[in-house]
Amino acid sequence: MSDALSETTQQRGHMLRFAWLNVVLYASVSVLFPYLPVYFEVRGLRPSQIGLLLGAVEVAGICAPFLITPLADRSGRYRSLMAILILLSSASLFLMHQSQLFSIVLVAVTVFGITYRPQLPLTDAIVGHGLADATKDFGKVRLWGTVSFIVISLFIRFTGVFSEASNNRLFLSFQLSLLLFLLALPLVPPVQASPKKTGGACSQSKRNEFKILLPLIVIGFLGNIGFGAYQSFAPLYFTRVAGASAVAGFYAVAAVAEIPAMLFAGRIVKKIGHRGMIIIAFVASILRWGLMALELPPRLLVMSQLLHCGNYALFLLAGIDWVNTKIHPERRAWGMGVVSAFCFGAPQFLGSLAGGYLLEHGGFARLFGTAALFPALALLWILFDQRILKDSHLDGK
Repeated sequence: MSDALSETTQQRGHMLRFAWLNVVLYASVSVLFPYLPVYFEVRGLRPSQIGLLLGAVEVAGICAPFLITPLADRSGRYRSLMAILILLSSASLFLMHQSQLFSIVLVAVTVFGITYRPQLPLTDAIVGHGLADATKDFGKVRLWGTVSFIVISLFIRFTGVFSEASNNRLFLSFQLSLLLFLLALPLVPPVQASPKKTGGACSQSKRNEFKILLPLIVIGFLGNIGFGAYQSFAPLYFTRVAGASAVAGFYAVAAVAEIPAMLFAGRIVKKIGHRGMIIIAFVASILRWGLMALELPPRLLVMSQLLHCGNYALFLLAGIDWVNTKIHPERRAWGMGVVSAFCFGAPQFLGSLAGGYLLEHGGFARLFGTAALFPALALLWILFDQRILKDSHLDGK
């Protein structure tokens, strides 16, 4: 009895520390992701240039599963690796801020993508390692990242700290968010290094597990191209509609919409499975980008942000649970990195490049109207291609 009680107490302590890690991670996300495009616009860059820079961040992030996350799997030294990456991210942002040459800025944001993008899959992996039942408890831990995102977004919205967007103020905010993330890492429980395998056995395991991931990442890549365009250009869209400070308000609404999915993630997975979650996600995506293409007034645009619960949260939770349940723990960081790179990073790269061109030549209506086509194609593929339904294991039950 006492051993069971002690184990339960330890697990709760781990959950609290993992929750705090998500709080500081998503505090940085709430500043960096919405306001990096605004920072570039304040510096006078054109939409096509902004798209190229944001695309470079995503291309660099695609490399993470092959360059960064395997180091964490092999060594188990997640915290040390994450700390080094934060310091390199900070240095790259400093170089970006100081340079006036577009080529140097491009190099700097590429380094930023390589060093910051892996933080999300590394955090998901370290949480997955530390939880006794990741399917049941992951959403409850990740929920605190959502709460953090909401609090920071509302603070920005109602204090008006970015009402007169200044590149210096934005840069300092980026650096402060990274510092808080760095200071939280010593509190995170360590991960034990995985037993080493021979090179041939390890390579064979990775090939087999990549085949398990392949249906998910193919469908995710296609269906999330529209989400990639949103991630890159929604801050400019909301700034145009309601001002720079309102960007945080729109993002806060989207984050609030995530809460039910995060809170009941375990039940949702068991009830409808990965396949059902992804179908709902793509239906929500079609509706969301369609509403944004109509260029509605700010109050009505709130409806599109409420759909974030479906089009982002459900897909994310399905992908994370897929890795936690189907990929061996010793390759969990690699698996999280692959899903992050190909289901979110690669679509955002394509969405950034194509979206910048569409925005310059057709405006936001054309941008988001085109974005809605990709989840529609992915949805049709899932519903009518019986081979994918059979071979991809998207049931998850």
